Amino acid sequence: MKRAFPTATAVLSILVVLVAGVSASRGGGKSRPAADFVPDAKAAGAPALADGAWRVEAPGYAAELKLLDEAARRAFLSRRTGSPEDPFAPMPGQRPVLLTFLFRIENRGKGDLVFEPDATRLVGRDKEVSYPVGWPDIESAYALLGHEVPEAQVRARGLLLDGQKVVRADGTEEGLLVFRSPPSGTRRFRLEIALTLPDGSEAGFGAPYRLEPK
Repeated sequence: MKRAFPTATAVLSILVVLVAGVSASRGGGKSRPAADFVPDAKAAGAPALADGAWRVEAPGYAAELKLLDEAARRAFLSRRTGSPEDPFAPMPGQRPVLLTFLFRIENRGKGDLVFEPDATRLVGRDKEVSYPVGWPDIESAYALLGHEVPEAQVRARGLLLDGQKVVRADGTEEGLLVFRSPPSGTRRFRLEIALTLPDGSEAGFGAPYRLEPK
């Protein structure tokens, strides 16, 4: 099921995150370490794990999902946009308030595979569900203040996975799934990926994460 259009409260919270990120992207200070979530390879039903990334080999498709740390995210954005600015960075001295996942899906079937990023769910404690931050969220957030979307965000637009993605046979789709960090006190969460195969059947997988003890 797709998420509903974001509420004003959700949009405002996204705005706080994004404005902080754009400001931080222009600074040189270091942020505080995030609450370190790591793949929970021992969780029931966990996919295969290699080099910190979940890897799924299934009939008709292959997928890879990795939670990026700050350095990896910045390197990915720099490589793809040609700019050192990271619009998802936290303010210097502050903890990160976004989780950024790099997701890649490869269609190994004979027909079209459909991926709906907006239906991807992050399920936390008490089964609280959140959805990715997409371009409509970003536009709505800045529009509330009557501002144009900053250039750093515009450059990253094409890297955000949102809207329906149709992956042709032998094709691939790669990009970022960006979520607001789970509430304080969250010790585990699960990212749920949903796909529609060429025959119309539903597929997908869950990627479990846990809080790494300090």
